[in-house]
Amino acid sequence: MPKRILVVDDEEHMRELLKIALNNSGYEVEIYKNGQDALTRIESDGPTIGLIVTDYQMPIIKGTTLAAIAFDLAVPCVLMSGNEEPAEHKALYFLKKPFDLSRLLHVVETLI
Repeated sequence: MPKRILVVDDEEHMRELLKIALNNSGYEVEIYKNGQDALTRIESDGPTIGLIVTDYQMPIIKGTTLAAIAFDLAVPCVLMSGNEEPAEHKALYFLKKPFDLSRLLHVVETLI
């Protein structure tokens, strides 16, 4: 079974854009609109998740919290934000929005 990429962002257009780009590059993608839904998925089936791509600022659970949980489960995480990089986080990579999709795809390829 191929490992999945979880895309977590509260902005629908960003979720859909990333899903299309990652699917077109051959990745299996699941999208979540908030950190709580993603956390439920991670806790129930973490071993099949190859990577998490998450926004920093979201309702319910922030991306830095997801990154910390992913780190503890040895699942790589990419943190995205329109603001500056948070001082402390456990994501393996940070992308400042807006970013070029080719840059994201390169990071994903490197981490998976």
